[in-house]
Amino acid sequence: MLPLPAGTDFGIYTLLDTLGHGGFAFVYLARDKQLGRRVCIKEHAPEGICERDAESGEIVPLPGMERAFAASLADFRREAEVLATLHHAQIPAVHEIFEAGGTAYVVTDYAEGEPLPQWLEEEAERRHQLPLLLESSLRILQSLHREGVLHRDIKPTHLIVDAAGRVHLVDFGAAVPAGAHHTPVFTPPYSPPEQNMQGTAGAWSDLYSLAASFRSVLLHEPVQEALQRLESDRLRPLADNDSLRREFPEPFLRSIDRALSLLPENRYESAEAWLAALKRHATPKPVRNRRTVVLVIIVAVCAVLARTIAMWAANSLADTPPAEQQAEQPAAQPTEQPADDWDDDYLLQDGKDMRERMLKFVDGAPSTNP
Repeated sequence: MLPLPAGTDFGIYTLLDTLGHGGFAFVYLARDKQLGRRVCIKEHAPEGICERDAESGEIVPLPGMERAFAASLADFRREAEVLATLHHAQIPAVHEIFEAGGTAYVVTDYAEGEPLPQWLEEEAERRHQLPLLLESSLRILQSLHREGVLHRDIKPTHLIVDAAGRVHLVDFGAAVPAGAHHTPVFTPPYSPPEQNMQGTAGAWSDLYSLAASFRSVLLHEPVQEALQRLESDRLRPLADNDSLRREFPEPFLRSIDRALSLLPENRYESAEAWLAALKRHATPKPVRNRRTVVLVIIVAVCAVLARTIAMWAANSLADTPPAEQQAEQPAAQPTEQPADDWDDDYLLQDGKDMRERMLKFVDGAPSTNP
């Protein structure tokens, strides 16, 4: 099916270009002639159940697909209603929804910028901004999930970075209210296994997709599909990649590894939890105040001197008693090391075990989400 040509008018809107085409819609760049601004217009045009009339340009259901088209149209309108409830500067706002040409159209803000992969390709030094972009993306999800909405289709091309380096989350075609009954959506290689196994998606599902998106741009390759990972997990932790460890903070890499856990219970339960982990393990900022620097040096020197004096005193007073007076000392026991917060089993390779545990999670999935 072909998109509408540039120059097509819809009242106050004139189409300027086609931005993209998915399985359910065309997305156009348009001009609002009334306000003189650019907007994004999404046209409901699901593949396989409708076609465009060559003469009129209207969308018409294929024979026998009238009911399927009507159901898809209802879902399209619900998407617009869900998006209209959101209020965040980095999520496109809905201006209106209208019907024309046998289908429906949603008008939203146009997110100026480029998809994350293309934005990174332009300048290699932009890669150092990825930790900040991850935190910004998590704050968007934090707001989204607080509003009770799941995106369910996060991928690199849906993360748009503007000229100021701000990330915007776009394309809410698969968005649903958290806890609601919905059709499973799975977009390899960014979707977690529960979205393809009839399970109830939750905040943890969006976090997996966000982690998969960042992993793919870090390594310049797609992530192994989740269902394949259940059979044989080939993902190696980013934190074990020497090149990435030299380029990025370890907490940033380890947090992505954890969010890519196959089992939802091993991921972060919310965007807040992920942000908190990044903050908890953040590298302290260097001290810049001169007086504070001097005090830190003095304290460090005093600590070294105190330790040296203590060792000297201990050696001086350590008179060895006769052998017959020495009390038999018990063998030294190994001290238990505290568990590393990062040392969770977040990448699990036992495919059979993982599949069984994943099925148990799906069967017992809660009806609401965190």
